[in-house]
Amino acid sequence: MKGVIFDILDSAILVSNSLDINNYHRGRFKITRVDAGIIDKIIIRKNNFLDNAAPGAIVGIVIGGASGLVSYAISGDLKDRDNVKSYAALGMLAGGALTGLIGSLFPSKTIISINGSQEQFENIKSLMNPYTIENNLQKPRCSKLFNPQR
Repeated sequence: MKGVIFDILDSAILVSNSLDINNYHRGRFKITRVDAGIIDKIIIRKNNFLDNAAPGAIVGIVIGGASGLVSYAISGDLKDRDNVKSYAALGMLAGGALTGLIGSLFPSKTIISINGSQEQFENIKSLMNPYTIENNLQKPRCSKLFNPQR
């Protein structure tokens, strides 16, 4: 099942079918109740650009800076210290931009295991609260509930 976590009850999750935030203001959405006992795991996909691009950009800056320094050393121009800054800065800029763009194309995911256990469900309810529509009306985050019996 795919949808947005609408609310978390004592022993179930209410899942909405709408990804459009305007539908919640207009009342145009359907809610399905999913009991905790049939949930294997919940995968929460985060569509926030910064959540996705920032880790890629940071890795790219580090790798790009290192490759810039290696390029400087290979170039043979080891006497001019201003060039080392230029090589490193260019590597950091190119690496950060490229990997940040690549990272933004792949949404990050949070996987929460329930395994049909009411006890496990009780333990992770607080982890899921930030992803409910009630607590996150600006931009719904897509969630997938996997039923172990299907």
